[in-house]
Amino acid sequence: MDNKYCEELPLAIASVPMQSFEHLYEPETALEKGTMFHGLYMPFEGKEAR
Repeated sequence: MDNKYCEELPLAIASVPMQSFEHLYEPETALEKGTMFHGLYMPFEGKEAR
């Protein structure tokens, strides 16, 4: 296998939206949800959750 092809590819490109400090969760709720920003809370809803 030729590894030169892999060396030319970027590792990753991140896209991170800027968050405003609005609609923040209380500290206890933020710890449960894993984020303090309401807009970033996206619970996993895969087939295991159904």
